[in-house]
Amino acid sequence: MRVCIFSGVISLDRDNIDVRKNYLLERVKYFGDKDFDLEIMSPSAKKMDYLDYDNLYYTHYQYLPKKGIKMISALLFSFPKLVKVDCDIVHCFNYQALFVAHIANIFRARKYITVFEAMGLADAESTTSTNASLKVRILRPYIRYFETYAFKKSKGVIVYTSIIKDYVINHFGIDGNKICVVPHGVDVDFCNNEVEIPNFQRELSKYGAIAMYVGSLSRLHGTPHLMSVIDELNAKRPDVLFLILGTGPFKEELESFIERKQLDNVILVGYVPSEIIPFYLKKADVLLIPHSKCLQTELDPPTKLFEYLKAGKPIVSFDFKAVKEVVGDKAILVEPENIVSFADGIIKVLDNKVYYLERAKEAVSIVASYSWEASAEELFKAYLYFSSFDSG
Repeated sequence: MRVCIFSGVISLDRDNIDVRKNYLLERVKYFGDKDFDLEIMSPSAKKMDYLDYDNLYYTHYQYLPKKGIKMISALLFSFPKLVKVDCDIVHCFNYQALFVAHIANIFRARKYITVFEAMGLADAESTTSTNASLKVRILRPYIRYFETYAFKKSKGVIVYTSIIKDYVINHFGIDGNKICVVPHGVDVDFCNNEVEIPNFQRELSKYGAIAMYVGSLSRLHGTPHLMSVIDELNAKRPDVLFLILGTGPFKEELESFIERKQLDNVILVGYVPSEIIPFYLKKADVLLIPHSKCLQTELDPPTKLFEYLKAGKPIVSFDFKAVKEVVGDKAILVEPENIVSFADGIIKVLDNKVYYLERAKEAVSIVASYSWEASAEELFKAYLYFSSFDSG
C-alpha cells in the first residue's frame, strides 16, 4: 500500500502556525515502523523538518505565498505531480486539495482512491459571523457546494468524532461505511516542559485567582462572549485576573474593550508559541471555552480542550455535544451563550478549588485516548480499510 498525503495550500514550513500542519506532521512521526509507503506532497518551504524514515518520501511544488495567488499557484503546480504520483490513496487535507486531486485523477491510467479529511465544517464556519465581509457572503454558496462535493465524491472520509460522522451521514446523505473516525491528537508531554515566560508576578499578586483563555480571538471562538463574561464576573468577583493568550480578527475589538473599561485585571498576552503555553496553563485556576453556538462547535471539540485536560486544571465551557462526549462530567458545562451561567460556573470552581482540582486531575487520563500516537494508529487502520475500496 502506498499513500500520498496532499496538503494543497498548507505549507509545512517550520514557521507556519496553521494547526492543520500539526495534524499532518505529528501523526507522520509514528508511521516509520508501519508496513506501507508514504509520500508527502506539499508546497516548497524554506524551513522544513524532514523525517528520515525508509518508507517516507517528500515531493514539493512551487508555491507563491502572496495573498490572492497562493491558492492558485499551489494548485496549478501540484496538478501535474498528482497526475504522475505513484500511489493507491491520496489523502487530502482541504476542499481545494480534494477538488484538484479529483480532476487530476481523470487523467490517470491507474486511478487512486481519494480520501478527504474534514478539518471542520466550512459552511458552518462561514455562517457564524453576523457581520461577515462581502467576500465571505459572496463565497458562501460556493463553500456549500464544495463541502457537499467533497463528502459525496470522496471514496473515503475521515472525521474526528462519531457525532460528526452521524451528522455527515444524515446531512449529506452518504454511506456511513465510507467514513472512518480518527480522533484529535495532542502532545501527551504537552505540560511536562519547563520554559520561561514574561514576568506577570506584579499583576498576579493583586488578584486571588487566574481565569485563562487560550486560542483564536474570533466570533466563532467566542471572543464577544468572553468580554461579556469578564463584565459579569467583575461585578461579582473583581479579584479574578483574566489572562488571554491568542490573536485573531477580534484582537482590536478586545483591546478596545479593555481600554474603554479601564480593566487592570485583563492581560492580553497575544500569540504564544505552543511550547510555551504549558507554563501558562499551570498557573491558571480555571480554563475557559466560551465558543459561540453553531454547528461547528456543537460537533467538533476544540484542540484547546485536550490541552486544557492535559494541564489538569478545572474547565468551564458551554455545553456542546462534542465537548461533553470527551469530558463527560469532568468539567463544568453550562447552557450555550448564557453569560450569567458561565460566570457563575467560574465562581463555582473558585469557591470549591480543591474539589474541582481533584476532578480535573482525574480527567488527565482522558488525554491518553487522544494522543498523536493513538490518532496515527487509527489513521493507519483507516488507510488499510480504504485501500480495499474500488478506485474506479
